[in-house]
Amino acid sequence: MRKVLLIGDSPISMSPYIMSYIEVFEKNGIPFDLVYWNKTMEDTFHLPSNYVPYNRPHDNTVAGWKKIFRINGFARFVKKRMRSNEYAYAVVFTIAHALFFYPFITRKYSGKYVFDIRDHSPLCRLPFASEIIKKLIDNSAFTVLSSKGFLRWLPCIDTEKIVISHNTTLAAVNKGLGFTPL
Repeated sequence: MRKVLLIGDSPISMSPYIMSYIEVFEKNGIPFDLVYWNKTMEDTFHLPSNYVPYNRPHDNTVAGWKKIFRINGFARFVKKRMRSNEYAYAVVFTIAHALFFYPFITRKYSGKYVFDIRDHSPLCRLPFASEIIKKLIDNSAFTVLSSKGFLRWLPCIDTEKIVISHNTTLAAVNKGLGFTPL
């Protein structure tokens, strides 16, 4: 069975939504790799071998134009990994990072990736970005939003491809808690 690639934008401690996917994959015996940006340089010694950190510090208070170069470095790291491994599917988190994978992901994984939008992005205001976001959604297997409210600021899209899901894990739902701390 070929693996699924999860492309995380932050360390795991800052990304509880990734755990929802990991829990489903582990429960169903689906092999996966998690490539993520270890922005805070957290200790990675204790992590499984399929967790692949991009160890580059990043301060989110940096000016927007400077972030472009840093995100591009992460995108190059992930694309290299994607080229050297045959993944069956991919899951890409956040608008900012997904923009850096277009057109690569829409060509290589058309209909075989999940676009998981976590938060509003100021990039949505840019005309070219809005068109790319629409194409990313159109070419995804489906797109995950954490709220229907996101539909107000997304470009006109096919709502058949939209799944609403928040940061809840299966274990938390089964316990009736709504959230499982990492």
